[in-house]
Amino acid sequence: MLEVQLSAKPALFGAAEGLFGTKDPSTAGIALTASKQPTILQVLSPPGATGVAETLRAWVGRESAGLRTNGPGNWFVVCDAQPPRESLEALSKTLEGRAELIDQSHGRTRIEVSGPKVTQMLTKGTAIDLHEDQFALGQSAPTLIGHVSAQLTRVSPESFEILVLSSFALSLWDSLILMGREFGIQTRC
Repeated sequence: MLEVQLSAKPALFGAAEGLFGTKDPSTAGIALTASKQPTILQVLSPPGATGVAETLRAWVGRESAGLRTNGPGNWFVVCDAQPPRESLEALSKTLEGRAELIDQSHGRTRIEVSGPKVTQMLTKGTAIDLHEDQFALGQSAPTLIGHVSAQLTRVSPESFEILVLSSFALSLWDSLILMGREFGIQTRC
């Protein structure tokens, strides 16, 4: 009988790394970075549920996490590290009957893209108006980037976070490199 051994690999395993469109790192206008093992939670609430957003804002403030609106009654909570189990259990209990908490850490990949030319680069692939007066700091929206569905969030004037289904992460990574070549892009996984 044939034995198959499965091995877990990150979604961006084997992704292209280095400089593209320039040979000098100091001239790269874009930095593309894969986040290391973040915690990504999705929160879904039915119509009419009250107090969910307030509960989430209070929890992310205590845990130094980020809250990303994904539509009515739908949020992503992004943490750079695994929150304590007790804290997650307390959040789940607090939301009981009003919202469901779903761990998406293995199903989604978080990519950070930044630099002085980041808005120009992303404009090539999305229909969102990324000028700061239209897409402000902290604002988040589901969108297409090229042909891939993603969650885009402005985390600073020159930095965005992209949440993408892990099965599409490598394709999006390659597309971002192509979009950023003219500005010079440096990638790190």
